[in-house]
Amino acid sequence: MKKRLWQTLAGLALLGATAFPLAATADPEPADLRSPGPARSDPAPAPPPSAPSTGGDAWPHVWLSPGIYSWHFDTSKGLRNDNVGASVQLDLAPEHGFLAGTYINSNRARTHYGAYAWRPLQWRFDGVDVGLGAAIGAFDGYPNYRHGGWFVAPLPVASIEGRYLGANLVFIPTIANRLDGALGIQVRLRVW
Repeated sequence: MKKRLWQTLAGLALLGATAFPLAATADPEPADLRSPGPARSDPAPAPPPSAPSTGGDAWPHVWLSPGIYSWHFDTSKGLRNDNVGASVQLDLAPEHGFLAGTYINSNRARTHYGAYAWRPLQWRFDGVDVGLGAAIGAFDGYPNYRHGGWFVAPLPVASIEGRYLGANLVFIPTIANRLDGALGIQVRLRVW
C-alpha cells in the first residue's frame, strides 16, 4: 500500500512539475533574441501511472441500482439475500461518490440509507475502472439494532465500472445480536 501511495505521489509530482515548471527551467533567452523559426510546442503532460481514464466522459456520473444481493456468512438463520430496492449514486470524480436509497433488508424490513464513498485507490484494466476504499453511511430498519432506528456505520467498499455497467462490493461485518455479516454486491447502471 505504501508503494502505491508513493507511486501516486510521484506521478502527481511529475504532473505538477510538467504543468508548472520552476522559473529556473524557463527559457533563459528573451523572446526578442531568439532566432526566427517554427513555434515551439511542449508536449502535454502525461497522467500519473495507472490513473483511471475518464474515457472522455464529463463528471458527474449518475448510476441507478435495483438493490443489493447479500451472501450471508451464517446461512443457518434463513436471512433474506435478495435485498430488492432502488438507489441512486452520484459520482463527482472517480474517488468520490454519494449514495442514497432504500431496500428490503435481510430481516425482511425496509431500510433507508445515505452514504459517502471514498475510493482513493484506483486502477484501470482493459477499459474497466477498479476503486478501493471505504464508505460511511447512515442506515435504518434493522430491528435488532437500535430497534430499527438510524445508526452510522463505516464499511469497506470496492467498485468495478465499465462505461455503462458497474458494481459496488461491500463487506458487512457481523455484530453479535445486532447485524448479520455478509458480502454484498450492488449492480448499477449508468444513466448519465
